[in-house]
Amino acid sequence: EGLRAEDLLPLVRAMRRAGAGAAAYRFAPMDPASREFTLLQRALGMAGLSVHSYFAFGNWYQPVRQHWADYLKDRSSQVRNTIKRNAKKFAAEGGRLELVRDGERLEAGIAAYQAVYAQSWKMAEPYPDFVPGLIRLCARRGWR
Repeated sequence: EGLRAEDLLPLVRAMRRAGAGAAAYRFAPMDPASREFTLLQRALGMAGLSVHSYFAFGNWYQPVRQHWADYLKDRSSQVRNTIKRNAKKFAAEGGRLELVRDGERLEAGIAAYQAVYAQSWKMAEPYPDFVPGLIRLCARRGWR
């Protein structure tokens, strides 16, 4: 990891030339605790740009170390009832949940994921091969 902020200066200068007149540059999402964030921030400052960071979002998760039934038992009745109601609706509408980790169903699972994604409100993936490739990699490596 011998990269230094000075090494990024040619890139930052080329960016400034290509975007002459740009009022701002936005680099997101970036982890402010990462080495790369610090290097880029320094390089931008060295190139004479004023750097301002801001909070955009965070990934929140709750580590769960128990079985689903025990986890659910610890939730409020409102949460349990919401889950029960949505599960009933899902089943009534013909919904089916299948966990595919590897094997002969993998490609069918990827195709199903892509079909659901294509019908969702989300914009098309800018790199459409990324998620299928990641799924295949996880399956090959046995990552669960």
